[in-house]
Amino acid sequence: FLAQAIGWTFWPSLALTLLLLVFGKFLLGLFGPGFVSAYPVMAVFAIGIMARATIGPVERLLNVVGEQKICAAIFAATFLVNLLLCLALVPGHGPMGAAIASAVALVFESVALFVATKRRLGLHVFFLRGRSA
Repeated sequence: FLAQAIGWTFWPSLALTLLLLVFGKFLLGLFGPGFVSAYPVMAVFAIGIMARATIGPVERLLNVVGEQKICAAIFAATFLVNLLLCLALVPGHGPMGAAIASAVALVFESVALFVATKRRLGLHVFFLRGRSA
């Protein structure tokens, strides 16, 4: 069931992200010509979204089995990573710095949740495997 839940998260996320990237300039253009320049920012942020989708809804699994403290710690650490990277990158890089910070924070969160699920529950939750090791 876990492998299915991860697949239900990953594959639709991949399809919608690809659609968003293919039609992104057009969609941004609907808000005005000045918004089209934000396309690279959207593409960088999509990397973080896809990284998060690779492990599915494992934070819910961890919470259900009583590992809510590790989830809270991971989310707090992710917030701190994002905050510090935004403080470092936004002044010099503007919206692209924020996108990079957010993408890196989401990759960090995904890796941390993967590691926590593997160590605490012995489950391999990457979308290509998604079953117990």
